[in-house]
Order: sequence, then C-alpha cells, then structure tokens
Amino acid sequence: MLKMVLEEDFAVVETAADGVEGLEKFEKSPFDLVLIDQLMPHRNGTEVTRDIRAKFPQTKIILMSASAHAFQNEAIQAGADHVLAKPFLLSNLYQLIDNLFPSVEKAPRERRTILLVDDDERVLLYHTGILENDFNIVAAASGAKALEEVSKNPDIGVVLLDISMPEMDGVQTLEKLKSLDPYLQVIMVTVHDSISLYSECLKKGAFGYIVKPANREKLYPYLDRALERRQIAKKEITKALKGKVLLIDPIPAFVSAVSMVMGNEFEFKAVQTIADALKIMELESFRIIIINMDEYSKEEIRKVKEKGRTTRFIHVYNTAVPPEAAKDAAEILAISKKAGKLEENLTSLARTAAIWMDVFGKHALDKGKI
Repeated sequence: MLKMVLEEDFAVVETAADGVEGLEKFEKSPFDLVLIDQLMPHRNGTEVTRDIRAKFPQTKIILMSASAHAFQNEAIQAGADHVLAKPFLLSNLYQLIDNLFPSVEKAPRERRTILLVDDDERVLLYHTGILENDFNIVAAASGAKALEEVSKNPDIGVVLLDISMPEMDGVQTLEKLKSLDPYLQVIMVTVHDSISLYSECLKKGAFGYIVKPANREKLYPYLDRALERRQIAKKEITKALKGKVLLIDPIPAFVSAVSMVMGNEFEFKAVQTIADALKIMELESFRIIIINMDEYSKEEIRKVKEKGRTTRFIHVYNTAVPPEAAKDAAEILAISKKAGKLEENLTSLARTAAIWMDVFGKHALDKGKI
C-alpha cells in the first residue's frame, strides 16, 4: 500500500521482503532513499543500514520501528538519517522526505489560488489564517459550492477538500472536480489517517491527503508539490497540442496555399473528405479547424462541429462570404477565396489563428478543456 502511495511522487519505487533481498537490489541499482523496517528476518534494519552506508554514503536512510526510542542512538550511529516511529502519518513521512531532500528551487506559483472546502467554518477560518499571506483563498462550505467555484474560477489550481461532508461527501466531490478540470490537484483533508481511504481517493485522482487541522509546516510542502504537478501537467498538454490545425477542403491549390502561410507556425494537417476529418479527429485534438462551407453539406459540417465542440472554426467560402457569417465574427473567422483578395484573406487567417492559439493557451487549457 505504501508503495502505491509513494509511486505518485517518485520515479522508481522498489520493495524487498527482507534485508538480504534489499541489499541485493541495492547492489544492482543504488537508490536515493531507503525506508527500512527494524524488525526483519535474517538481518535487522540497523545491520542493513550499516552496510548501505558503508558503500553508498550519499543515500538517505529512514529506519522505521514501533519502538524507535529504544534504539535511536544505535540507528543514528549505524548511519540512519532519521528514525521514524510506527505507526506514522503519511504527511509526517512526506515532511521528513522534504527535509532530507531540500529543494533548491521551490515550485513556481504562477497560479496561487487555493480552494478550501469544509462544512466546518472553524476549519475554513483556521486554514485560511495559515495560507492567506501567500495564496488567494476561495472558500466553499459544501461539495456543490466547490464545483460552482471551480467552474467559474480557472485560477484555482489546488483544492483542500474535506472528506466527511453532508449531502455530497469529499470522495464524490473529488470525482466531479476532476471531471471539470483533470489537471486540478486535490488534497483530501480528514480527521482519520487511513492508508486504505487514501488509496481509494488516489485511484479517483487525488493528489494526496492530510490530517486536519494541518499546520503550516505540513501544508506548504504538499501545496508546493501540488502546484508543481499541475504546472508540469499543463506544460505537457500545451506541448502536445501546440499549434494543431486541421484543414478540410477538397481543392489541392487552396490546401497548398494555406500550408505555405501556416506550415511554419503550426502543426498543419489537411483532409479532403468529412469521413477522413472525423476519423482523424478521433485520434487527435485540434485547436483550430478550417472548413470549406461551400463543398460540404450542412449535415456533414454539423458532424464536424459536434465532434470539435471545444475547437475554434474558420469558415472558408469559394466566392463571397454570405452576410449571415458576419454575425459570428467574434467566434468564427469567415474568409473568401475570391480572386484578388485571397492573399489578404490568407494573411488574416494566419494572424487570427495565432491570436486564437494564444487565447487557448491562456484560458482553455487552464480549464482542462481540450
């Protein structure tokens, strides 16, 4: 169970049934951190600690025991960096790991808005008092209110969510929050330190959990990691979707012309049929779709737009742009292929695409709409 929890934050997590197996794994591939139980068959934790320290002086070692006080001095002399008493809170373990691996550069806090969700006003006030100097705080007294706040505030990057609430509990709220914004980092807050409960929340998308009331020393390391996780996720998505443009037009000459003005700036693809367009849209997400309104039926165009509900569209007409197209100028660029204006219109197309890409990057991805 502990392995599954740690895998959320560490690239490689290995387990060993005893000290002998642990040393064998260590010889094959040294680790940055070792958690060792004191009571093990064959060789106890102190002995294993001494062997690891002799060969790998840079490795951090945490020794765990239900009677840590009884052999703490011996463990430290053997080379342990810390002795942790069992049972322990997961939040205490993470705090200890943070202390052993101090970050030179803390996670950037470009989006520093935190949502606190708890039906107990005293807890909301307590956590607000701890965090308000460094974060913009939004508070919600129920799961329903939390969903409302996330829906209208794309700046919210991390949520501290109470598990035990009436009507909609924390686990239910977690699922709904993640459906609204898959990159939202949710830290569950509970009065019970339970690995099984945490595992359930982890499977549903939680970032971590903490026992309330949590002090500043416990909260800040969690928030730093959560903000960093969100930033990394958003960067990866932005990179994956950067500049994807799909052109749907059966006329090769126009495809070539559009490719020349957009090919260097955007990831550009073109198809000639609606069937091919729908097929490629099943596999990839496009930020902008350029479609010839004169070459396809209204039903075919409707299918494309239904498939790309979060996509911006550029309408292309073989001759003049119809008057009704002007109504949608704020959302849909309409251009004409008419001779004499094509070059000007293609320039407008490329400029508008660049502006829309920037708008998507700043807003749509923050809301997890792709």
